[in-house]
Amino acid sequence: MGPRQHLAFSVSPNDITIDVTIDVTIDVDAVDDGDYEATVHAAVDGNADALSLASTIRRTSTGFLIDGTPEFNFSRWLPLLESTGLLPDELSSLKVAIDGPVTLVLHDDATLPVAVTLRVSLDAGPLNLGTVTLGSAEISAALEIAIAETTEINVSPELNLTLSDIEAQSFAVTSISTTQFSGVQLTNDDDGWRGDIDHLELAFDSLTDRESLVVSTPVTFGKLRFRNNAAIFDAEISIISNAAAISWDGNGIVAPGVKGDVSLQNNRLTASLVLADDEGAVTSDVDALHDLATGEGSISVTSAALSFDQAKLSEHFLQWPYAWDVVSGTWTTDLKIDWVVGDDQTEYSGTMTHRAAALAGNYTDYVFSGLSTTLAGNIDSASGVRFSPASIEVELIDVGLPLKQITADFELHVEQQALRVQNLSMSVLGGTLLVDPFRFGLEEERNDLVLRPQSIQLQFMAALAELESIELSGSLSGVLPVTILNGSVTILDGRLENDPPGGVIRYLPGASAEDATELDSGIGLVSRALGNFQFDSLTSDVNYTENGDLMLQMKLTGVNPDMDANQPVILNLGVENNIPQLLRSLRATRSIEEILERISGNQAR
Repeated sequence: MGPRQHLAFSVSPNDITIDVTIDVTIDVDAVDDGDYEATVHAAVDGNADALSLASTIRRTSTGFLIDGTPEFNFSRWLPLLESTGLLPDELSSLKVAIDGPVTLVLHDDATLPVAVTLRVSLDAGPLNLGTVTLGSAEISAALEIAIAETTEINVSPELNLTLSDIEAQSFAVTSISTTQFSGVQLTNDDDGWRGDIDHLELAFDSLTDRESLVVSTPVTFGKLRFRNNAAIFDAEISIISNAAAISWDGNGIVAPGVKGDVSLQNNRLTASLVLADDEGAVTSDVDALHDLATGEGSISVTSAALSFDQAKLSEHFLQWPYAWDVVSGTWTTDLKIDWVVGDDQTEYSGTMTHRAAALAGNYTDYVFSGLSTTLAGNIDSASGVRFSPASIEVELIDVGLPLKQITADFELHVEQQALRVQNLSMSVLGGTLLVDPFRFGLEEERNDLVLRPQSIQLQFMAALAELESIELSGSLSGVLPVTILNGSVTILDGRLENDPPGGVIRYLPGASAEDATELDSGIGLVSRALGNFQFDSLTSDVNYTENGDLMLQMKLTGVNPDMDANQPVILNLGVENNIPQLLRSLRATRSIEEILERISGNQAR
C-alpha cells in the first residue's frame, strides 16, 4: 500500500436559508501506478453516518474511473434539502436509498461533464400537490447522470413507479403504476427539467368519481414530451378496446377503446379523444379542458352513439340483472358541461341532448319496436337536471294484443321523479285509445289517469277473446278512470257505449237454435235473439279489480228481424274475464326471440 493522502473540510453556508454544517473527510491510498483506494466519510450537523464510501480509483487515458458501494443515510441530508427549498414543505416523509455500486467518471478536461451511474430507490410520504393529495410515491430506477452546466439523467426502461392513494375533491385513485417504459433522457438547465418518452404504459387501479363510476385500466402514452419541470407536456394516449374494467353502480361495463391527445400548456390541461369499440357499436368524440390556475374547465361529447344492431344493450355490460333489453336501433348523445372547482365545492352547468331512433327490445315477454324520441335538457350544480318538453313515438308495444302508433308529449321532472304526459294516443283493436293529460309520480303510491277509448271494433274484441261462436260488428267508445295504487291497476265505474248507428251480434251455437227444448228456456230465447241481433244501443259499466278481473255489465237494445222486426228486444248481459291471464295466454302463442329477430332484421334492411 502506497502513501496515504488525507483531506478534511467543512461546508457551512449559514445564509438566511441554509444553516447546516457538512464535514467531509477523504483518505486516498496509492495501490500502484495510477490506481488508488479511497474512503469518503460525510457528517451532517455532527451525524457521522450521513455517507460512507469505499471505492477504487483507476487512471484512464482521459481521466479517472471511480467504483464503489456507498452506505447512504438519506435522513441526515433532509435538513439540508428542506432548507434549500428543494423539497416541498408539505412532504411528510422521504426515504432515498442507493441500491448497489456507484460508478463515477472524472475527465481531465474540466469542460466535460462528470458521469455517474447508480441505481436509486425513493419512497415519499404524503404530499399535497395543489388540490390533489398523494399518499405515497415509490420509485426505483437505474440512472446515468452527466453533471455539467446542463445536467442530463438517463433513466433505464426498468423503471418501477407506483403512486398510491391519490385524492382530489372530485376523484380518487387507489394507485397508478408503470407496466411498460421505453426509458427517457431528462435534461435540466435554466429552463428546468425536460424530457421525451417514446412509450409509457400506466396501470390505473380503481379510479372513481366518488359516486357511481369505478375504472381500472391500462393507459398507453406515446411520444410523451414535457418541458419546464412538466409545466408543459403533450402525448398521444390510447386504451385498447375491452382492456378497461369499468363499473357503474356496481354493474360491469364492456369498455370501448380510446385514442387521442392530451397536453398541458400555460396551466391549461386539454384532451381530445375518440372512443370506439371493435364492432362499431360504440363511437364518441370527447374534448375536455381544465385550467389548473383558475379551476375552470369544460367537456364536450359529440357524435356519441350506441348502435344496438351490432350489439344489444345487455352485451355492453358484464352482468345484466334487468328483465328488459334493447336489441336494435340507435341511441345518440351530445353533451357540453362547464365547471369551476372551488375551495368547498365544484359548480357546474351544461346542456345535453339524447336521441333514440327506432329502438326495439323487450321487457320480460312484452315487446316494443320503433321507439323514437329526442330529449334535451340542462344540468347544473344548483338545480340538477331539467329536461325540456319532448315527444315520443312507438310503432308497436305487444302485450299480447298489439298497441300501435303510440304518440305522446311529455315532460320529465328528475328531481320530483315525475312524468307529465299529454296528447297520449295509440291504435288498438281497430280504434284509438286517448289518455287525458296526467302526472305520473314514479315514487308515489297512487297515480290516476283517464282513458278514453274511441271506435274500438267489436269484431277485434271477439277475436281477442277467441269467441269463435260469435260474429260482431260495430264499435264502442267511452271513458275509463284508472287508478294505479301500489303497483296494482283498477278501474271503477268506467263506461262504454256504442257508436252510431249500432251494430250486429250473431251467435252461432253448436246446437240448433230451433231446438224446442231450448226455445222453452230463457237461454234458448236469448240464443235465438242473439242469432241475428241488430242493436242500436249498447252500454256497459266497466270495472277492473286489482286481481285483473274485468267485469262488464252490458245493456243492449235492438231487434232480431228473423224473429220480429217490430218487436224491440232488451238484453242485460254480464261478462267477466281475467285480463292478465288472457294476455299471458296470447303471449304464450308467439316467440319473443322470433319477434325481436324479425324487428331487428327489418330495421337492419
